[in-house]
Amino acid sequence: MSLRAVLTTLFLLAAPALAQAPAAPADPAAGSVILLERGACEARCAVYRVVIFADGTVLYHGRYFVHHAGVVKSGISVESLNKLLADIDA
Repeated sequence: MSLRAVLTTLFLLAAPALAQAPAAPADPAAGSVILLERGACEARCAVYRVVIFADGTVLYHGRYFVHHAGVVKSGISVESLNKLLADIDA
């Protein structure tokens, strides 16, 4: 079977699934994840990761040269997340 025939078959099989894709959510924060990560440098730089999920859950993981080492779970309001996303878009 030629490559063209295989690609055509795959497209025909995938077309119904693509046609039924759900509409984009009305809430701009829905499904969003923001990741801020700072890695090591040659000096004594803070090394940490902050992840913000669409529901407002915030996970902080401080590794080196930070005020609080370890994992902390917190949260922000959906309104704050929407403002943050709007600021990022701007």
